[in-house]
Parts: sequence; structure tokens; C-alpha cells
Amino acid sequence: MWRDVDAVLLVGSVVFVIEFKVGQAIFDQAVVDRVWDYALDLKTFTKIAAKFSLVPIFSSTEEAEC
Repeated sequence: MWRDVDAVLLVGSVVFVIEFKVGQAIFDQAVVDRVWDYALDLKTFTKIAAKFSLVPIFSSTEEAEC
């Protein structure tokens, strides 16, 4: 718990929790779990965040492999 999130963007009543990866194109389960954990930490431990919808996002600088 309480890891550092890369960015938080507030748009209206939505909080976008963003995890950036430089040079990484693979969306493995660990990355997905990490960004979800960031959002859950905000929702659970920050009173004001409980009033907002949280959207976890993973962003990569590389093209995803198909």
C-alpha cells in the first residue's frame, strides 16, 4: 500500500489514476494489478476520493505487441 502513482488527473467527478511505463510495451498482470492498487488505495484511504469515480490507466511509450 501507499506506493507512488505517476499521475492523477481530475476531470469533473472522475479521477484518472495513471501509471506510465517508459520503454515497456507488455501489459502483464503485475502492471494491471499495480495501477488498480493505486486507485484502490486512493479510494480507500482518502476521504475526498470516495466521492469520485476512479479510473486506473496504464500508459506505455512503446507500441503494444500483438
